Amino acid sequence: MRIWISTAFILAAIAAGCSSTEQQRPADSGPAPAPKARAEAPAEGAKPQSGSEWEELLNKLKANYAVTEQQKSSQADEHYRLAERYFQAGDFEKSKLECQKALQLNASHAPSKALFTEVSFILGEGKATPQTVEYDKFMKEALVRHQQLLIEIDNAYERGKRDYNLGEYDQAEREFRKILEFSKWMPTGVELESRRKAALDMLEHTKEAKRQKNLDEEKARLRLIEEEKARDEYKRLIDQKRELEILFGQAQLFFEQEQYTRCAEVCERILYINPNLTSVAEMRNVAQLLQHMKMSRDSLKSYVEEWKRTFEQIELNAAVQADELEFPD
Repeated sequence: MRIWISTAFILAAIAAGCSSTEQQRPADSGPAPAPKARAEAPAEGAKPQSGSEWEELLNKLKANYAVTEQQKSSQADEHYRLAERYFQAGDFEKSKLECQKALQLNASHAPSKALFTEVSFILGEGKATPQTVEYDKFMKEALVRHQQLLIEIDNAYERGKRDYNLGEYDQAEREFRKILEFSKWMPTGVELESRRKAALDMLEHTKEAKRQKNLDEEKARLRLIEEEKARDEYKRLIDQKRELEILFGQAQLFFEQEQYTRCAEVCERILYINPNLTSVAEMRNVAQLLQHMKMSRDSLKSYVEEWKRTFEQIELNAAVQADELEFPD
């Protein structure tokens, strides 16, 4: 491409020189016919290109060059992205090769230059200048901090597993979330990614175990409530049974004493508490029937006694009258 541009500039210079020569030719002292012969020679072949045609050709060459440069820049970007992936995966050799490919396509590609320099320092191939020494020191400190953070992540993971095994799921969840928070701000790599995945997996297990624990606690709480209700119901039934036994004893006593009205009342109280006691219902019915019979018998007895007294009075009156009456002989 550069050769094409230089050739175009040379042709433009030649055309400009020819035009200036033709303009200066009449002023020169010399035989005039020779230049005319040379000037007429191009008329027999192709016409010389004008300035606008040269400009159009140059514009086309510039456009082709621009398109080619854009394609190279795009390819350089793709190689840089691939180099960055290799760098994040920890494969620094392949990352360096991709940076070199990007710089071959575009020597001024700044991200590739920076990544190439960083990879070179990691591989120990950087030049020892004051700036590089300072950068190397910074990288060593960063690596030390990176290792310290990895150790802290491992400790947090072990604490989380211990809390998980002890059933302290809230504390375990905090530890695993701490690891995931670390992984957001640290440079990605194989070691960090493996720890992040392990922490994420344990976090899911912890959440599931926590949900199961909450369900079990809720079931246990409901079971205790049901057991408490059952105990209260059992106690109530025991007290009710004792009360029914006492009332039933009173009903029997009243029945034996022929106090049928009070016996029926006690039976009604028993049936109000438990209407399913058929024996008590039968006792109530019998007591009511006997009470009616007793009332009828008492009424009949008083009626008979009243009539007896009436009859006795009638007989007494008849005797008195008999004594007072005297029949003649």
